[in-house]
Amino acid sequence: MKLFPKLAFMVSGLLLGAVLSLSSSYYWAEQREIHQEAHMEEERVLQNLVHIAEEASLANEDHRSFRTEADRTSELESCSKERFTPRAKPGRAPGGGIRNGIRELLSGTT
Repeated sequence: MKLFPKLAFMVSGLLLGAVLSLSSSYYWAEQREIHQEAHMEEERVLQNLVHIAEEASLANEDHRSFRTEADRTSELESCSKERFTPRAKPGRAPGGGIRNGIRELLSGTT
């Protein structure tokens, strides 16, 4: 039996195994990095939303502290009118989902 074909087959098998293992480990590392970056981006967006909501709440509190008695009276009148006026648009469920909830939270309306 000739030794060279066996040796060439073994070397090419080892090279193929090394290439496969390196490419799979590179793929795994890239996938892990992408997931970490996406998670960090989600956290940053969530922190920004919390910050915006806190700022809107503070601005709303500041606005409330400078209101006059006439403003409070007109607000009470508008609240009593809103109580009997439906808020939902035709064809949509009341509340309008998450997107409208965030808009209401950011605009300070409840």
